[in-house]
Amino acid sequence: MDGARKPALGPLIASLLVAALGTGVVGVTYAWVGARLARRQVRDAADRAALRGFALWWLAMAATQALDAALDSAAALGSAGPGAVTIEGILERLLVASALAGLMVYLLYIVQGRLRLAAVGAFYLAYFTASLYAFHWRGPQGVHAGAWRVEAAFARPAPLPAEALLDLALLAPPVAGALAFGLAGRHAASLAQRARVAATSWGLLLWWVLTVASSSPQLLDASWLQAGALVVGLGTSLAILLSHAPPTWVLRRWAGRAEPVAR
Repeated sequence: MDGARKPALGPLIASLLVAALGTGVVGVTYAWVGARLARRQVRDAADRAALRGFALWWLAMAATQALDAALDSAAALGSAGPGAVTIEGILERLLVASALAGLMVYLLYIVQGRLRLAAVGAFYLAYFTASLYAFHWRGPQGVHAGAWRVEAAFARPAPLPAEALLDLALLAPPVAGALAFGLAGRHAASLAQRARVAATSWGLLLWWVLTVASSSPQLLDASWLQAGALVVGLGTSLAILLSHAPPTWVLRRWAGRAEPVAR
């Protein structure tokens, strides 16, 4: 199949199955974090909507991890054909757009104090439409298998300007939002608030950059990067959950319960 590379037998199959297992564990953790955040009781309606957006980020990213684990397993077993790649590509783009919309609603609310549901929704609807068009235009044919993950293989490359614009739309808003959140929260009044700001802003920033970098076809065999993205994602999710819903002994140490949303 032109443009696609079928996974080889032996070590490659084993590494992809191990990667699928690790990705699945991370996905379960993301789902647990998202469910915990979604169940938090918040009185203020705007605070509650922002926190639900943050929960959507984790739940949608959990679903993308499940898709990635399924595709890795299918590639290892030699059954990742064009149909499976197309379905996975469509669902993943929808989930990523939804996740980023939830994240940006949360970050913008924290930084600006206002919900930007319509603007954020319109932006990520446009992003999803453009990324889906680019995906179909390139013609998915199968998978390009690295040692630790797989990506779709295409009949033709994306035009450089279009690819650059999509990458910018993917990276710039969450990176800028996380930086703004981190800078705005440096002078928070309590230790609990400062811990939440640090875990959310710098954790998300590092994790998102590593996640996007690890999806590059040129870096699929970089074991340190693939493992690092999973470990950082796992650590970030747990740190954020602890900062938003700390256990009792942490609350006693901090001498005060953290608010649901730090502003």
